[in-house]
Amino acid sequence: MGAYLVRRVLLAIPTLGLVLIATFFLVRLTPGDPAAAYLEEVTVTRSQLEAVRHQLGLDRPVPVQLLYYAHRVLRGDLGRSYFTHQPVLAMIGARAGFTLELALAATVLSVVLGVPLGVVAASKRNTLLDYLVSTAAVVCYSMPRFWVGLLLILTFAVRLPWFPVIGAGTPGNPIDLLHHLVLPAVAVGLSRVALLARITRSSVLEVIQQGFVQTARSKGLAERGVLFRHALRNALIPVLTVLGVGVGHLIGGSIVVEAVFVRTGLGTLLVQAMQGRDYPVIQGTLLVFALGIVIVNMIVDAMYALADPRVRYR
Repeated sequence: MGAYLVRRVLLAIPTLGLVLIATFFLVRLTPGDPAAAYLEEVTVTRSQLEAVRHQLGLDRPVPVQLLYYAHRVLRGDLGRSYFTHQPVLAMIGARAGFTLELALAATVLSVVLGVPLGVVAASKRNTLLDYLVSTAAVVCYSMPRFWVGLLLILTFAVRLPWFPVIGAGTPGNPIDLLHHLVLPAVAVGLSRVALLARITRSSVLEVIQQGFVQTARSKGLAERGVLFRHALRNALIPVLTVLGVGVGHLIGGSIVVEAVFVRTGLGTLLVQAMQGRDYPVIQGTLLVFALGIVIVNMIVDAMYALADPRVRYR
């Protein structure tokens, strides 16, 4: 296991390098000039605009800018914002907690609801309950997250004033933070609940047809124990794979939902940076997202061995 994780870490280095290069060039292909955005409220001459471009380092050849940026990243410096002049790393650190709690809450919601629903649907195959779970899963998975967020706000914040409309809550007040977290977590996690329910159902249906499940039943074990202790454990590999692969979709959903609920997380930071063509903030935020995906996938790989003792790493 240790050697395998070392290889994964070494493989993650070029992966993050490719992400760095790709984001660097992609943000420069987007329309707009950061210097013009920086001076959008001021009437300036062309010479003043070129002076700002020189100050921001945008007048250098693009390969030189890339090498300079990569060198700073290797030293742990993601640069400074063009507009606030704050270190990008500090800006990300101040907001990462809100995005992390949203992603964790959505993940917990998807596992707590999606996996049991999938097991129940598999145990009641071709019954009304199975059809209801499968149909609801398709419908929920098809709904856009921003639309779900707006619908939740309209229903549970406007018509039924049970939850706040916007914001992330008061730092240091767990009750208020949780109160503000409920609707965004449901908006992000609903599609993941649907996907996990379908994947769990398919995986459990495949496992319960195998001989060891029939043997457990023949021993007189309760059906719930057979399903959750024997069938589910052997069906977890596809579920864990979906959780790992779905991190990118979870991050994308968090960005959209944070914009809908005006949460001060990394999603809102990224949207604001893209509107202002703030290259350092865009690049740094996307690099942190990529790092998070790599770390989560390594954790999922390690969990394979816990879910199935037959899995061996070399």
